[in-house]
Amino acid sequence: KIRFVLMDAPHRMKPQQWENVVGVVVDGPEWQFKQYPRGFQNPVELFNRTCGVNIRYADEVEQSTVRGWRVHRLQISRGTRHADMIVATEFWRKIEQHIKLKRREFLPAQQRR
Repeated sequence: KIRFVLMDAPHRMKPQQWENVVGVVVDGPEWQFKQYPRGFQNPVELFNRTCGVNIRYADEVEQSTVRGWRVHRLQISRGTRHADMIVATEFWRKIEQHIKLKRREFLPAQQRR
């Protein structure tokens, strides 16, 4: 079992907490990374280290900045909000895939083999 800590104020994180970041939800504007520490401010570096996820409404145009980033794109529908759980499940599946591929140290011992 993996325990996650969700943060919505990255500027309040301690430097040692950044080493444990496995996923980042992005909106699109690059300014959202300004308060991130060195090594996490550049989207290319950030998404090589973490699982980037962009969640948007299906009827919204994808931000041009997001198109150039290595992120997973998930869409939710304004009219079928009962389907949000499917997208939430996909979000956690992407995070777990990232951990299995790049951050195995966070897996339970029996799954690291």
